[in-house]
This record gives sequence, C-alpha cells and structure tokens, in this order.
Amino acid sequence: MLLRSQTVQYALDEAIDLAGRTATAKIRTFVGLQALYSPAVQLSRKWVEEGYVGDILATTLVGSGISWTSPVARDAAYLFDGVSGANLVSVPVMHAVDAVNFVLGEFSSVSAMGAIKRRVIHVSDGGAPITNKTPDHVTVAGKLDNGALASIFFRGGVTRGQNLYNGSAGDIVMSSDVGNLQVADIELRVGRGTDRVTHAVSTDALSNSSSEFATGIGANVLRMYGSIARDIEMGTATVPDFAHAVRRHQTLGAIEASMSRER
Repeated sequence: MLLRSQTVQYALDEAIDLAGRTATAKIRTFVGLQALYSPAVQLSRKWVEEGYVGDILATTLVGSGISWTSPVARDAAYLFDGVSGANLVSVPVMHAVDAVNFVLGEFSSVSAMGAIKRRVIHVSDGGAPITNKTPDHVTVAGKLDNGALASIFFRGGVTRGQNLYNGSAGDIVMSSDVGNLQVADIELRVGRGTDRVTHAVSTDALSNSSSEFATGIGANVLRMYGSIARDIEMGTATVPDFAHAVRRHQTLGAIEASMSRER
C-alpha cells in the first residue's frame, strides 16, 4: 500500500544517502526521467537490442534547452544564478543523456566544455536585466560501454534538434521542432542497407495514452506516471529508481568536473 509520497531534488551525496536508506527500508522509489517514455525512444531501444541497424558505431545529438535564452520572465532568474543547481547541464542535457543511456548503455568515459554566450539576460516582464553565470552552450563527448562514441551539443533557446544513432547496417534518427527529447513530440526515421534516405516510422501503436493526451509537452510525463501506477499495482520495478538517480548524478558530476577543468 502506498502510504505517502514526496517529490525531491537532490545532489549526489544526498542521492547516495537516500538510495541507501530506501533500499534498506525496502521502500519503492521513482525518479522523474520522462524522456525514455517517448514512443520513439522506446522503439529505438528495441531496434538497437534486436540489431535492426547492426552494431552501434556512434551517436550524435544536437538539442536545445528551451530556457537559458533571452528574454525570459523574472521568475526564471534562478536558472542563471549559478547556485540553484538548475542549469542547462543538470536539466535538459541530463534528460537527453538519460535517453541516450537508455537506448545505448552507460558512458565508460566522458568529458565536456561549456560557454556563456549570452551574458546579459533581458527580462520580458520588466525590471533590471539578469547577469548570466551559467553556461548556455554545452558540448559533451564520451565513449559508451559498447565502444560507441557519443557527441552531444546543447544550447539555450528553441531550435530544431536531432539525435542520430549510426549503426553498421543503418541509421536511426529522432528529431523535434524544439530540439528537446523529454517534452516534445519526436519524429522517428530509419534507413538501412541500400536506402539513400531515412524513412518516417509511425509510433502510434506505442503511445500508451488516450488520443487526447498522446501528444504534446506533457505526454511523456503522463506515460511515466502510468508506469508508476502499474509498478505500484503489480509490484513490478520498471520505472527508474533512486539507484538509477545515483548513476545519473555520477555522470553529471563527471561532466561538471570536466567543464570546471576546461575553464
């Protein structure tokens, strides 16, 4: 029986402590990483597992953070202060990294660089401009456990984005009109063998949502909560937990440490 729930945001030390405490107490935990519930991401993982595009050689992702641009509303000022913990890397980049890891596996090594290109952020609802103290352009490069190379580039604002999985027998391409994986409808395309271009693939059968909520900014969150409900009801463990969050915080720590060395 579910007695209570609590939504938390935490750093690595807290994540390790919480994961240990909840594991000892045998408390089921969940973390809100919704990108992996995109039907396009789910089908991409299935294709990779089945060898549909051969051995994965590399992946390239170009995305947008949506926020971390100019102008912004005053209540978004915390995104630029450099101390809140909510920044381009910790939010949209790590959601994208989680999707890449879900499809292809974990990083064995990773490095990163960041740059502040918009130093003054104007406020759309009045008041003094904000000084940006956190990178609004980030590049992450690494090698995955399967030997594939990964290259990820994110910038603030809204631009078209694309995630390419290059295999020895074909390519998988995911794209969205806002350059984001976790809060966007994704177009999935695939090309194999002698195909000269990639072809669009429908993911409607995997949407797991009513037609009213199958698309849009909250669709993946809806699917995630549906999976949480099923885990609670069935006693299964399909949704990422606090132990999963520890792995993501470790990757985030490695990325941030690499960025600090490059300054």
